Amino acid sequence: MNMTIEIRRLTETSKEEIYQAFTEAFQNYVIPIVFNQEATLARWELAGVRYDLSFGAFIDSRLVAFVLHTSSDKTLYNFGTGVVPEYRGRHLIELIYQQIEKIPDFNSYLLEVIQENTKAYHLYKKLGFIESRKLHSHQGQLTIEVPEDTALNYSILKLSYDDELSKIQLFNPSFENAKVTTLKNPEFYERHEIRDDSELLAYAIYCPTQLGLKEVGAKDDYEKNLDRLFLKMKLNHERLRIMNIDEKAQSFHQYLTTRGLFKFVTQYEMIKKP
Repeated sequence: MNMTIEIRRLTETSKEEIYQAFTEAFQNYVIPIVFNQEATLARWELAGVRYDLSFGAFIDSRLVAFVLHTSSDKTLYNFGTGVVPEYRGRHLIELIYQQIEKIPDFNSYLLEVIQENTKAYHLYKKLGFIESRKLHSHQGQLTIEVPEDTALNYSILKLSYDDELSKIQLFNPSFENAKVTTLKNPEFYERHEIRDDSELLAYAIYCPTQLGLKEVGAKDDYEKNLDRLFLKMKLNHERLRIMNIDEKAQSFHQYLTTRGLFKFVTQYEMIKKP
C-alpha cells in the first residue's frame, strides 16, 4: 500500500503527541528507559528544545518519526531521534535530514549516539557525520570516606561562568551540559564552590531537579578538593549521575569509580559540517 509521507516542522504538533511518538520509538531501547511524561517534557524544556527547528515524519497525520533540536549560534544539536517500530526501514530519518539541511544559517550539526546502537551509528555515518570524541556516563551512590573540612568557605551561587572556572575545569562538557545550553534556563542550575580564603579550590555546576552534575573543576590535588566540595554539597551517600564525560579525562573517570559510581553508557559524539 502506498502511503503519503509528509515531513514538516513540529511547531504545530503538541508536546503530548511528540512524547507519545517518543515512548513508542524508545520501547526496548539499547539502554532501558523509565518513561515519565512530566520529567521528559521538563528535560526538553531545560535543554531549550526548538520545535521550530525540529522535524517529524507524518503518515496519515500520525507522527511516526522525529528529530528534536536545540541550537546555539551556527550549531544544530540533535537532542533526540526516533522512529516508531512499524515504520522503521523506510528511510524516514534520511528524509527528515533532507529538510534539516535546508535550514539556513547553520554550519554544523552535532549529535550523540550510543555505542551499542550500531544501526543509528552507521546511518549517521551515511549522512556525513564523523566521530569527534567518545563520552562516558556514570551513576551510582557517591561514597566519600574522609571527614568534612569545616574550615573552607562554601557558597551556592546563581549560575555564572568566568575565567576562574575555566582555569580549573576538568573536562569539556557535552553540548547538553555546556554553558550554551545551561544559560538558556539559568534559574534551574546552581554554581557550588569552595574556597580557601579567596582561592577557588573546586566548583560544580549542578542541576538539583535532575540530581546531575553538568560541569566540575578542581585545583591541584583535585581528588581531595572534589571530596571536600561534594561533602559540602551533601552528596555523600546520595544517588548521583554525571553524563557524557570526555573519555580523555581518564583520571576523573577513575575518581568517580573509586567513589562508588559506575559507567552505564558510552556514546560517540558526532559532527557534520556542510
